[in-house]
Parts: sequence; C-alpha cells; structure tokens
Amino acid sequence: MEIKDKCNIDGKKLRINTFSGQESVLFEDISSLGYKRVAIEENSSNYLIGGFLLGIGIGGFIFGWIVISWKISFVLSLIVIVVGKILMKKTLFYFDSISVETRGGKIINYAVEDTLGQKEIDRIEEAKRLPNT
Repeated sequence: MEIKDKCNIDGKKLRINTFSGQESVLFEDISSLGYKRVAIEENSSNYLIGGFLLGIGIGGFIFGWIVISWKISFVLSLIVIVVGKILMKKTLFYFDSISVETRGGKIINYAVEDTLGQKEIDRIEEAKRLPNT
C-alpha cells in the first residue's frame, strides 16, 4: 500500500494534499498538532477465502470417510485446513496519521510513512518558529 498524502510548507502556510483534495492553513491558525500510529488490514478478502477453506477442510474430514477411506480424507482435509490457515493470516499496513487542528476547530488529517509522525510534527513546528520570508 502506498501513501499519497503530501504536506508542503509554503511561506506562512501549510499546504496539505490528500486523496480527497487540498487544504491550506496559516501557521498562526494552527492550534494543535498530533499524530498516532494506525494499522489497517490488507487483503481482507483472503481472510474470507481462508475461513471458507477451513470450513471445507473440517467438513471434508468429518464426512469424507463416508465416500473415501479415512486416511485419504484426513490427508486431504489437513492440506485444505493448512492452506486456509495460511490465507487467514492477517497482513497489517502501518502508517502515522497527522492531525492538524485549527483555531476554528477544524481537524485536518493526513498520512505519513510509519514512524515519521514525530519528525513531521517537528518539521512543521520548526517552520512555524522560523522568521517568515
């Protein structure tokens, strides 16, 4: 997964580009900055497929001995259960979500790469302290 949000410092203002549009905030209007680490699940459809295969494997083991021998049923069911369990493994994508709150109470969120949240806030705070050109 790729993060496409961008935050640029343009003179006295912060320009935030996200997938939903662009926001601009003057430094003097920023009341607070914060960040938190966020994790979202990737490939959630694999979880459903894995659960389905798990059910088929268990059902095959229970009812397979009626049609075929229990040894073959056991081996085939075990293979299906292992594949289902592998597919059910969750893959998490981590990133930091930056929140910029304005004096008017509006909160603007954008994402940066994992573990870069504090560096991004420090960069914005440093730009606020610099004399404006």
